Amino acid sequence: MPQYKKPIETEWRAYAEQAIPFDASDEQRIECRRAFYAGATALVRAFGKLGPGVDPIKAYLAVFKGATDELQRFIEEGKPGRA
Repeated sequence: MPQYKKPIETEWRAYAEQAIPFDASDEQRIECRRAFYAGATALVRAFGKLGPGVDPIKAYLAVFKGATDELQRFIEEGKPGRA
């Protein structure tokens, strides 16, 4: 299995390129990056709270599924401006 040295930074750069307006201030970029990394931290922490004696594959898949569902709901709520 390949090991990715900086997967969060890679995703941050892709997100920033696509989502942050070109004329955004440095402060806006910094705050957006902090929020992005806070979200990544929350997800990693969720994976870390699986506990002993749990089948790690099933547990990771369950956390991943929950996160995927939650993100999909957020996207749907964001369309009409509720997110």
